[in-house]
Amino acid sequence: MVATTVAVVVATTALTVVQRAAGSSQGDPILESNLKSLCDLSKALRNTHVKTASGPSWRFNELEELQRIQYKLDIYSVINPKSDKGKAAAILSAAASKASAAVTRSGNSLSPLATKAALTAGILSGRINEAVQLFKQAKASNIGSDGLCLSSGGNTASELRNEGKGCADDAAVDTADLEDVNAFTASSYSKLAANGDIGTTGGSQNCKLFKPAEGGVLNSGVQGNTLKFAGGAISASAAATKLGGINKVTPATQDKNLPAYQAAIKAIHQYDTAAEAKKDVKTLLFKALQDGEVKKLTNGLLGSEYKEEPATYTKDAAANKLAKIVGGTTDKLQTDFLDKIFEEQLTFPTSLHTKHKKIEDFTDDELPTVATYLRQTSIEAATNALQKEECPTKDPKDKPMEEVCNDITDLRACGQNANCIYDTSKSKCTLKNEVKEKLEKANPAETEGKDGKTDCSSHATK
Repeated sequence: MVATTVAVVVATTALTVVQRAAGSSQGDPILESNLKSLCDLSKALRNTHVKTASGPSWRFNELEELQRIQYKLDIYSVINPKSDKGKAAAILSAAASKASAAVTRSGNSLSPLATKAALTAGILSGRINEAVQLFKQAKASNIGSDGLCLSSGGNTASELRNEGKGCADDAAVDTADLEDVNAFTASSYSKLAANGDIGTTGGSQNCKLFKPAEGGVLNSGVQGNTLKFAGGAISASAAATKLGGINKVTPATQDKNLPAYQAAIKAIHQYDTAAEAKKDVKTLLFKALQDGEVKKLTNGLLGSEYKEEPATYTKDAAANKLAKIVGGTTDKLQTDFLDKIFEEQLTFPTSLHTKHKKIEDFTDDELPTVATYLRQTSIEAATNALQKEECPTKDPKDKPMEEVCNDITDLRACGQNANCIYDTSKSKCTLKNEVKEKLEKANPAETEGKDGKTDCSSHATK
């Protein structure tokens, strides 16, 4: 799980969003410093929005690294097909393929959770900022006298450059790694009062959004009448303007007055629970070696038979042999095997036309084509060797009948061979047409025989 979790970031930041006792009077503008915790939360939510939206991207990085390492392993196994190290490289290549599939599945399942977390976090941050921006705009220059709604102190209009800068239009979005988002701790605001309003003291102006009775939008005669802003976090009544206790909201606990905050932290928590930290290649490879199919390959290449040992079989000779070759830990796999074989001096086929002497010399662009070329030429070489084994060169005396006729230069000798006839127009002995037709029917082009083996009947004398 991510070391510094997004859920903790939002949860601990939410703990800071509690009421500040200020002792202001009805209709007083909000003091910017009293919005610090809410604006800090808004910024954390925006950062979370960016991080979770791109959260599965490190899965693509893992896939890229696995593919790169697989190409290198393929090259080494083709160059050293009979050595134990070459066989181990082939096994690790299969493990890399298995690991890639697992990473892909993980990324696919994580994407919808990341999308939901990003959306809920981004929407909530937008609701907070929109409300605070409304307060910022509501001042004497816009709505006349008695129109200040957000103050940096006294009658001075706030520009959100101090404690509330997290709600500013131009507030930068943190682009640090997800693990570095946490700018808060659970105890950062633990001494703040749990109750109180967030209005200013000492100023002479009121906010028409919060002002009761005449000149304002709140009717003091209607008990319990309130206006809610920022997703319900800020509530203005005829009595006071307050900041709600967001610290009560958890992924499991719903505050009916703050549904947007609960939805955001729940979605972020679900994403964070499912997300795993980025793993290095050696860890992914080492884990994939335990896959059942990879174990079968291990037994096939380093053991006696291509099969997985039963669960009751405690001593796996092939697995032990592999561990001795590549190392028994993730770190040894990297330092004692991968790093060494990729730096090993190798002899590449002349047909590759390369000056490189080791695998590490090849660029990322070269690796796919080099690996493919070597695999294909290796297959062709193995196929040719198999054909030579199954179809040995014919004895020179076993010449095709047509060549036998062509080799006869004497007219009388040609006539004595029942299969030949002398062609006077060409002055040469040739194979009779009827005989040629019978031979062609009896000896079709070289194909797979009825017994599944190569049909060598048409092979020419060599």
